[in-house]
Amino acid sequence: MGAYFAIAAWASAAAAARAPPPPAAALSALRALYALSSGCSLLVTVVVSFVIWPELARARKSTANLATPHDFLMHNGTVFELFTELLFGRNRARARAIPFCVLWGCAYVAFSWAHAPRDARREEARERGQLPV
Repeated sequence: MGAYFAIAAWASAAAAARAPPPPAAALSALRALYALSSGCSLLVTVVVSFVIWPELARARKSTANLATPHDFLMHNGTVFELFTELLFGRNRARARAIPFCVLWGCAYVAFSWAHAPRDARREEARERGQLPV
């Protein structure tokens, strides 16, 4: 996502300064990065907000780590940023970007699954007062 915002800022600054635009390869990468970033953002927001958070609440486990401003913005703020770009920018959603979302979804689930034991141990330590909240 950082790469998308960096190239988009470069292109915007060049247009505002009436300077030459970034190379065609960078602009092509920009579309792919946007598709990947928006799919990632939407997936993370949906999974955290409608799967992980309710499941933790149902199991009567702490959701404090999801409610911090940092985590809340990390999981939800990027959707606002990227969809504001969709609304006001020249990028358009395309059906061929759907595989990026699906592949990212698989990677996100694998990442979460791999980190779940570590996160559970950390949360248990926090509940015992051995780690700061």
